[in-house]
Amino acid sequence: MNQISQMLMDISQGYIDEGLSLVEQEHLMRSVGSAWNMACFDPPERFNQLHQYMQNFKKNNNLSTDDYASMEHNMMTLMEQKDLLYPNEKIKVQDLQLAVKNGQIILSVSSTKF
Repeated sequence: MNQISQMLMDISQGYIDEGLSLVEQEHLMRSVGSAWNMACFDPPERFNQLHQYMQNFKKNNNLSTDDYASMEHNMMTLMEQKDLLYPNEKIKVQDLQLAVKNGQIILSVSSTKF
């Protein structure tokens, strides 16, 4: 596991239920990557990025008001975790994938400097 993979796993502790399917876990991990990228911006740009992300997410998913608020809260929490654990890391997550290898879920991340 590379360094950014471990950092994403660290900030996602408690966010992804291991009982979910691999596809569901990967979908949630992609939101972790998005939250990481938004947290690399300085305020207020990070909040502009979050607003755009949430608008696009809502447009592409049929969300209730409660689901929207929960998703936005989760994204804010993930950004706060990134700030708390890795405040000086400016790495852009470009893509990620989850795979099963020898019975374990492996996270592979491609990234670049922000």
